[in-house]
This record gives sequence, structure tokens and C-alpha cells, in this order.
Amino acid sequence: MPYPAGSLQHRLLAGDEEALDLVRRWVAEALTAARYWRLRTEWKDLQQEALLSLFQSLRRERFRPDGEFKSYVQAICRHRAQDRLSEHARRPAANAPFDPAGTPSRVDDEGLLITGDLVRRILDDSSADCREMIRAYFVEGMTYAELAARLDVPVGTAKSRLFRCLQCLRDSMAQAGLGRATRERVIK
Repeated sequence: MPYPAGSLQHRLLAGDEEALDLVRRWVAEALTAARYWRLRTEWKDLQQEALLSLFQSLRRERFRPDGEFKSYVQAICRHRAQDRLSEHARRPAANAPFDPAGTPSRVDDEGLLITGDLVRRILDDSSADCREMIRAYFVEGMTYAELAARLDVPVGTAKSRLFRCLQCLRDSMAQAGLGRATRERVIK
């Protein structure tokens, strides 16, 4: 049961860059969900694993064209992320790698967990546009030009909007007692 010519699945298997970009956005959207925030240091690897699984599945013709393809792609991403979370749960804590971006160490588990939770809440409370811009720039690795094209605005506007989003996040973190203000208080 080959996929119909012109279908997204057919275009994807044929190497169509536009189809691949669309699927990459779906994968990034699925993997950057709040429930997988602990895996943020592994997002790039997970994206590659999810794409590989998707291509293998399509080559074996496991997707049924009468289904919703975006849901199928995101289900593959969820399975990959859940597998990775299961691996983390099975790994002994002493052998867990230190993640300077926020994975708690044995020394200060409670403080780092609280900090990580506050950062997640601040990101969740930010606007959907800001979250999307941050995801596109930092997770998907888009350039300012690509971001501007997605938003249909000039490059300078995309830069300033991203800057304002990041500034709002910094301000929210400072109000929550995180960021530079906290480090300055500790040093004094």
C-alpha cells in the first residue's frame, strides 16, 4: 500500500525539504511539551530518534493514510520521550550526569527542584507567541531570518520581539528571586 503521490508521507520519503521542515516543527512541538522539560538537554537527540523512527515506520508502510498524520508523528515523539524518561528512571542516581542547566544534584536537590519548577511555571505563564519564538530559535535552531519568515515580519522586528520575550522572562525570574539579582544577593 504505497502512499499516494503528492501526499505528505510520499513527499517526506522522497526527500522534499518543505515536508521535512513541517514534520520537524511538529516533532519540536511535541518534544518541548512541559511534561518533557526534564529532557531538554536531550531534545536534539530525541528529535533525531523520532525522525528516524518516523522514516522507518513510513518505509514499512505502518501509517494508514486515512489517519491524522500530525497525530501519528506526535505519537512517535511521545513514545520516544517516554522511553527516554524510563531510561532515566532505571539509571542509578549516582551515575546520572550533572546537568548545569537544572538537573538536581544530590547536594541541593530541593533548591534546584524548586528553581526548575519556578522556571517552568514562568515559561508556561508567558504568551504562546513568546513560547513559540523561544522554541523556534533555541530548540529548532532557526536563524533570525527563518524566524522572521515564519512570523511574516522583517528580521529586525523578529529580533526585537524575541529580545522583548526574553526580557519579560528575565523580569519574571527576577521577581521570583531567580537570575542575576539572586546571584548578586548571594555574593554580598
